[in-house]
Amino acid sequence: AGAGWGPWLAMAGVVCRAKKTEQIRLIGLEASAERFALMTRHLNFNHLDPQHGVAVDLFEGAVWSHDGVIHFPDSDLADMGAAASAASISRDYRGHAVSSREVPCTRLSSLVGENSEVDFLHVDVQGAEGEVVASHLDWLNRNVKALMVATHSRPLEGELMTLLSAQGWVLMREKPCQFDAGRIMEDWCGATSADGSQYWINGKFTEKPSKKVQCD
Repeated sequence: AGAGWGPWLAMAGVVCRAKKTEQIRLIGLEASAERFALMTRHLNFNHLDPQHGVAVDLFEGAVWSHDGVIHFPDSDLADMGAAASAASISRDYRGHAVSSREVPCTRLSSLVGENSEVDFLHVDVQGAEGEVVASHLDWLNRNVKALMVATHSRPLEGELMTLLSAQGWVLMREKPCQFDAGRIMEDWCGATSADGSQYWINGKFTEKPSKKVQCD
């Protein structure tokens, strides 16, 4: 979700194929038309397509808390910081002047399936991760085994840690984001100079340790 040119998606497909996984389904969402085209080319270059036995579903739009439309700014292909918004805006969270257009949006449960088991989900939506996770929490708890979330502010990192740990998720890896101190910010995401990440495992799917009896 927020797939960009598909680095995580292609890597997952290549690794699964190398492990001789019998069935591979890759699902990618990207709202930038230019990066969506790059993602399609990237997957085809790696022979990750139905002709080579890989199910691929690509959605040119954004993940959101509802099905419908939202707004996404027109941005340079190299700008990986563009973020969707619920309404049309003239200035983004970084203070950049932008013009936005309507793009389709979807809930993950609508695109992936209400009861589809997901082995790995990567979410990178430029600061909206908290809203996406919170609005999909029941679905995530039921269906997703592992979750990698990009983080774009310290408040967001704390929000995710509080939210997911309370639901029985286990934080396996964490890299805090970096930000420029000494600035007054309306949105802390705008002060971030290097994104962070959190890797979570759903406690529902983890193996519980067996009870061991030791005799001396």
